[in-house]
Amino acid sequence: MNDFSWLQQSVKPLDENARGAAQSRQQQLTKPPGALGRLEDLAIQLAAMQGREQPQVESVFIGVFAGDHGIAQEGVSAFPQAVTAEMVKNFARGGAAISVLAKQLGATLEVVNLGTAFDTGELPGVHYEEFQLEGYGPGGCALLIDITSDNRNRTVAEIRNIFTKQGCSMAEAGAVSWQFHKKGLLVVEKGKVDEDKLMTLVLDAGAEDMKTDEKTYEVTTGTHEFEAVKKALADAKIETALAEVTFIPENSIKLDAKNAEQVLKLMDTLEDQDDVQKVHANFDIPEEIMEKVAAAG
Repeated sequence: MNDFSWLQQSVKPLDENARGAAQSRQQQLTKPPGALGRLEDLAIQLAAMQGREQPQVESVFIGVFAGDHGIAQEGVSAFPQAVTAEMVKNFARGGAAISVLAKQLGATLEVVNLGTAFDTGELPGVHYEEFQLEGYGPGGCALLIDITSDNRNRTVAEIRNIFTKQGCSMAEAGAVSWQFHKKGLLVVEKGKVDEDKLMTLVLDAGAEDMKTDEKTYEVTTGTHEFEAVKKALADAKIETALAEVTFIPENSIKLDAKNAEQVLKLMDTLEDQDDVQKVHANFDIPEEIMEKVAAAG
């Protein structure tokens, strides 16, 4: 259980003597007054709270947020956008002044890339962001794209360019995602187990549904029940062709041969993009059309 006894402790009044001592100490430091901005006020306030001239903290975290805003093109900044990426790399390598300060303090330094125009590559200490993008494909099908990137702006621009070149469009956040539900999905090939036995097993383990097609059984579960159902299959020595938590479309859209060919090309191009982890879609391509497209390709 969590210990909330500290809530019952009385709050001590601020120590004005410690506040004055901290202010005097700051005025004696070799730096321009106010050079550290709000940090100076916070240090003095913390000194008054702790009742000591030099406040202490158990651990220090320093976050550096890097991003390009395009003002170099307006002549406001003398440094081009390429400099930002090099600065991020320097932070990660420990060559910047803030890196030295963090090391001296024993602090954790994390660089958060909010969108630099140039690729920084994979660097230790650089934060990678996970997010989703949405779009519409051929025939009006919906696409939900899982992204992991150190540069949201660059990735969004590249994905948008892929959609545009394929004659498709990206969608606003939420326009597509509502059509998908996060579920557990387990696929078992027919011939591995009797259908009735499988259905009884997975439903008893907590599965929501089981569907049958020509070659496989598809078992869907809630995200919390996924591991239990997966374990039940493993314990019963039933192999799965696929077992993952994914986004399953609420409804599907059947595509004709022309749209099927276009959407498969779009999917391939998206999946080849380095920051794309997975593409979820709600299109349905009949097997006979899939065979024709494959033969033509």
